[in-house]
Amino acid sequence: MKLTYSIMKIKVLQFLLIGLVIFISSCEKDGTINPEVLTNNKVEYNGENLSINAAGFVDYNLRSFYGNAPTHKNVDFYTIDGTFITSKTGSLLDISGKSVVFAELNSPNLDMIETATYNYINDSKDSGLTDTELSAKYSGKYFFTNAYVISSSQSSSLLTFSQNIDVVSGTVKISGSKPNYLITYDLVLENGKTLKGNYAGIFQSL
Repeated sequence: MKLTYSIMKIKVLQFLLIGLVIFISSCEKDGTINPEVLTNNKVEYNGENLSINAAGFVDYNLRSFYGNAPTHKNVDFYTIDGTFITSKTGSLLDISGKSVVFAELNSPNLDMIETATYNYINDSKDSGLTDTELSAKYSGKYFFTNAYVISSSQSSSLLTFSQNIDVVSGTVKISGSKPNYLITYDLVLENGKTLKGNYAGIFQSL
């Protein structure tokens, strides 16, 4: 009798575990994110945990990386330990605080930044490429060419006076939908150090 009861308990626990996995997977697909389940809202840079207490995005709409027509949706993402300084109209002027992680993402879907893994692409030699070569390089790709980290003890003008540490390789994964995103970083910086971590929550439109 006790053996049968134990087996039933195990089967119930297995069923609940399977249900939890399916639930988390479906949440990522339909754009609903539970920050407490999926992230600790921290990134690790050079062995140091950088807290994130705010996030925002700037939608620059469409960009063309080859040809004459728009090729990608272009959105800047910021995760910060600090406060956004904005104009009266809400546009981003600067950031006051301790740290910034920035990534400019480009999606081949012209309507939105899609759930995807965005890979770093070096664009430093693009001026020497033909339009055909640029098309082969960027067409249908989810990517970023510009990303950086700012880490400071404290500054009232991080974007203006602090030094950017540029990203030279890695990925940024985004899921969810505006304004509720989960963003995950796995990056290598120009100084040879790495940055890994994630943030989930509401991203302020800037």
